[in-house]
Amino acid sequence: MRNIFLLFYLLCLIYLKTINAVTINALAFSYSAKAPLFSPLIGGFNEYAKKKNLDINLNLTILTPLNSTTNLDNYAQTI
Repeated sequence: MRNIFLLFYLLCLIYLKTINAVTINALAFSYSAKAPLFSPLIGGFNEYAKKKNLDINLNLTILTPLNSTTNLDNYAQTI
């Protein structure tokens, strides 16, 4: 019974730790889909935040001409 209580307590601590963490969602646009410019920066920040126990997680979504619409020829129709 003691082991079950201890396991439950540890799982609750892990769950509460993830709730209190801050997640920052960032959005960037790049004309080149092959340029991995932001990935080392995001990975470095997340690693630093984990080492310093800051409870911050940074997520990045990169928009490129391949995965977004950049055609401005017919703006009125797009709207």
